[in-house]
Amino acid sequence: MPNIKDIEVLKFPVKLLFVGVNGSGKSIAAASFHKHGKIQIEDSDIRMKPVAAYFPGADIEYNSWTSDNFIGFVNKIHDIIDGRFKPTFKTWVIDSMTGFSITSVVYQLKVKDKVKTTKGGMPATSWDEINGETVFFHEMLEAAQILFEKFGVNIIWTAHPVAKMEGSEGESSKRVISLAAYGNKIPNIVPGFFDEIYNVTRNKVGLEDKYDTVVHTCPFDNLPGKTALFDYVPNSFDIARPKNFYDVWSSFLKPKA
Repeated sequence: MPNIKDIEVLKFPVKLLFVGVNGSGKSIAAASFHKHGKIQIEDSDIRMKPVAAYFPGADIEYNSWTSDNFIGFVNKIHDIIDGRFKPTFKTWVIDSMTGFSITSVVYQLKVKDKVKTTKGGMPATSWDEINGETVFFHEMLEAAQILFEKFGVNIIWTAHPVAKMEGSEGESSKRVISLAAYGNKIPNIVPGFFDEIYNVTRNKVGLEDKYDTVVHTCPFDNLPGKTALFDYVPNSFDIARPKNFYDVWSSFLKPKA
C-alpha cells in the first residue's frame, strides 16, 4: 500500500499552471523548461515568436493548432489515452487552455451541419459546442495525467483571464473573470489538476522604460494561485530578463538541512 512517507516532494515531474494577462510572460516561463530536457509545446495562440526571441537558438519543438487542423490534436489526445503514443519529451506544454477553449468551439461550428446564427448572420454557440468543449478538456486532462504518471512528463499549461457576463434567467448579468472563453465548467475543473498554480505579472519599474516580471505562488489580482512547495518556494519572486523561470524556481528546490 502506498505511503506518503515515500513521496518525494522535490522530485520531478511537476504539474504547473501559469495564469496571467496577455504579454505577462507565461509562454516564456513555460518554455524555460527546455533547460530540464526536451520540450513539446502545443501552441493554440500562434505566438512562438516571443519564445524564440527570449531563447534564441534553443531546441524547443512546437505544434501550432487552429480550427483548420484541430482534429489532428484531438487524434493525438486519443492516441495518448489509448496507449498508441510514447513521448520523446520531458515536458508537455499546453499554450494556452484559453486558446484551446476558443479553437475547440470554432472547430465544432465549422463542421456542424446546421449552425444557429445571430441576427447579423454570425455563427452562434449552443449547448452542443459547450458540451463538446467540456468533453475535449476532460480528455486533454486524462491524456496529461497519463503522460505524467506513466511516462514522468512535466505538465505545464498556460491560461489568461477572460471577462464574461454571467447570470441566470430572469436575473441581471454580472461580470466575472474566467480562464475559458465559453463554458463555466472548465475553469472550475482544470485548476484542481495542478499542484502548482502561479500568477505571472509584468510591471513597469520607476519612470524609465523598464519592466520586471514577477511570479506569485498564491492568489493574486483575482486569479487563482497555490503551491504544494510552500516550505521551499516564496510567495513571489522575480524572473525578469536575463533570468528565466526554470533557473530561478529550481534553485529553490533544495532539501532543507
